[in-house]
Amino acid sequence: MNTIPNHRGQPPKANEEPEPPTITPWETLVEAALANLDIQDSMTDPELGRIWRQESIRRSPTCRNEWEYVTVIATVGEAQAAAKHKRFGAFLGIFPLARDDPVHPYQILYCYKSASPYNRRVEQRRELKRILGKKHRPLVTRASRSTKRDFLRTITTDQIHAIRLRLTLDPSRFWRVAKGKEFVLLPKRPRQLTLFDNSDEEAEHVPDAGS
Repeated sequence: MNTIPNHRGQPPKANEEPEPPTITPWETLVEAALANLDIQDSMTDPELGRIWRQESIRRSPTCRNEWEYVTVIATVGEAQAAAKHKRFGAFLGIFPLARDDPVHPYQILYCYKSASPYNRRVEQRRELKRILGKKHRPLVTRASRSTKRDFLRTITTDQIHAIRLRLTLDPSRFWRVAKGKEFVLLPKRPRQLTLFDNSDEEAEHVPDAGS
């Protein structure tokens, strides 16, 4: 899932001492949850309203549970249980929902931040597929799901040539990159240039509305 706007619960910068987790007062969490647009929709829905009641929200409000690499939209108990076997980085605190934060009526939402290892792996695999093109893009999925030994055993000479030519990687390193064990600087997407850039000149000759 894409990240949602977040100006709270930021991790410390390099060489800064980490601050203790921020815990928002309970009543503030409750009021923010009741003001959330998605929760209000669920409360007024004929079916969902039987689950999303004001009493239950006051007992256990949905909120923003912030870790270094992810924001979890859920109740505190749900978020802590979900984080037990995950690598979310340092716990930053519990914050109230914004009015327009997405809240699913049944599911916990994981909003991964751009610096998270998970998000970086997804973006890197997407870029590998783009560069390799339609014919060879399945190699990325195959490498990410295979052991190194199996991948290198089944790769063809034509595929090795494509990896070297388009990514300047050898097959062994390509497997590591597709697995997300290593992050590399990939070739940039080619940019279409025009012979003449007349954008400034055109802007100067735009007639006034009153002329």
